[in-house]
Amino acid sequence: MNAVLRQVSQQLRYRALAGLIGRGVAVTSVDSAPLEVAVQLQDRLPSGARFKGPEAKYIRIAVAKYGILDLTFLVDSLLWSADDAPGIPLLENLGFVVRDPATSDGPGLLDDNDPTCLEQLQEDINHEDAFVKLFLEERPNRTLKERLTSSTQLGAALSGGLDVLDNYFPRTFEVVDACLTNSAFVWFHKHFYF
Repeated sequence: MNAVLRQVSQQLRYRALAGLIGRGVAVTSVDSAPLEVAVQLQDRLPSGARFKGPEAKYIRIAVAKYGILDLTFLVDSLLWSADDAPGIPLLENLGFVVRDPATSDGPGLLDDNDPTCLEQLQEDINHEDAFVKLFLEERPNRTLKERLTSSTQLGAALSGGLDVLDNYFPRTFEVVDACLTNSAFVWFHKHFYF
């Protein structure tokens, strides 16, 4: 496992896009959300960024249950700098490295079974792609009761062809996290939901 940790710490690229944080985006539907986000943020995204995922059904579930958009855009020919490889501190910050409280001799894993999914992170890095990751939250936020009601209705709505979000849009979403990275899997622990 230490070999994987060493490889990932050297190969992971990550550049926070602080200039996007706090930007609001008007969204009119689940289907149009990726395009509307890309168009309204195009002045801050790398040129040629194109939507990669998730599929509309997963966007619908995330919006209905949590009021979020977690979008990934593929970027061609991105040039990385030395600052884009922060190593172990980034892996700790993102939850892929957990210090064993019993020792203080550096980063480690709590057991040998890859509990933090470093191997999946390594597989993703090996594809040698570059991504823009955007995490947006609805504004104003619905109450927990409203989200739970949507979540309860969601299963029945999806199987019955009804749209639980019929009266939800248009809605403003605010960028709360944004980065350039060479792994679409990088936020697995940071923005965990579902």
